[in-house]
Amino acid sequence: MTTSKYAQISQLAVSFAAPQVLLVEFNKPHKINAVDAKTWRDYARIFAIASTDPDVNAIVVAGQGERGFCAGLDLKDTEGFNEISGQATEPSRKAIKSRAHIREFQEAIKSAYDCPKPVIGVAHGISIGLAMDILTNVDIRLAAADTKFSVREIAIGMAADIGTLQQLPRLVGSHSWVREIVFTGRFFGADEALKQGLVSYVYPTAAAAKEAAIKLATQLAQYSPVGLQGAKESLNYAAEHTLEDGLKQIAAYNSFALQTDFYEGISATLEKRKARYEKL
Repeated sequence: MTTSKYAQISQLAVSFAAPQVLLVEFNKPHKINAVDAKTWRDYARIFAIASTDPDVNAIVVAGQGERGFCAGLDLKDTEGFNEISGQATEPSRKAIKSRAHIREFQEAIKSAYDCPKPVIGVAHGISIGLAMDILTNVDIRLAAADTKFSVREIAIGMAADIGTLQQLPRLVGSHSWVREIVFTGRFFGADEALKQGLVSYVYPTAAAAKEAAIKLATQLAQYSPVGLQGAKESLNYAAEHTLEDGLKQIAAYNSFALQTDFYEGISATLEKRKARYEKL
């Protein structure tokens, strides 16, 4: 497998960690992987390509370096901040430009959620601010024991606006806890995140967490892409709609999806062999 399709990506490291497992890594450890406008735009490009790449069936998102997964938005990204208003000085025009910039930013980070393939996020060390937006938009979250999470935006005089406030209440059971960590911006660790259901597992080290994520993604990548993508689409749809609407959606999906892969899966089970699925 080759990463040539991702050759235009310059702000993140893209590689295949295993067959059909794409590894996407924030690769500015000297900045604790703080994200500037060029980086989040490349992040969106990666998922746009991966969404239809037949060589990708599962994706892992991680951060390079020992200090952390991501320290949030790069506050020294003057180019990105200048984009918010451009040359406009009149308040309403400045606001319209700002809104367009925020919406583009939101959609870029949400691209992992919109991607039809399962995405696993790996948190370690400093994982604050924008890191929370990134992590709450993936499907499965793993963490190293040293992870320090924080919805940090309140500390710089703003409400988080790239997805955390919308996704986090849907991911954990306690809205009281969600509001407390959002209103205070306090740090909390991997064990607390596990207790609240934000992450699935905690591992001793960042390397162990990343290894576990790749192992899990490798397992997922062996399954039918039709089944995997149908499951993710249905889970996302169900989270956003009523029970009845969700049931109708999956009934419609499976009315056409229960074809070759379905019969191959049944045959493999009965014959006690590994199923062989075509790339999508």
